Amino acid sequence: MVSRKLPAKEPVGAKADEKLTANRSRAFKLFAGAVIDMSWQLALVVLLPLVGGYELDKHWHIFPALTIIGAVIAVIGYFLVVRRMYKQYSNRSIDTSIPKGGAK
Repeated sequence: MVSRKLPAKEPVGAKADEKLTANRSRAFKLFAGAVIDMSWQLALVVLLPLVGGYELDKHWHIFPALTIIGAVIAVIGYFLVVRRMYKQYSNRSIDTSIPKGGAK
């Protein structure tokens, strides 16, 4: 006779609650890391061209030409950062489903 192992049972009760809490904790850490990573990148990509264009306009007295160019560069940079972050974090997955017989 061939002996076969039974499939592992889904955790129930307290174990299910622990699993759900651990998954939610991992999801929150991933989200918080993504927000922090994206926020400093967007600050640099948006503020640097805008402030730089404004200051150069003031220095050379050609307002608003370089400010507008800085705004266009900022918009392009914004979309590039968001696209890169989307690609980076869209491949990650965390099971946040509620286990069978688990949390309410």
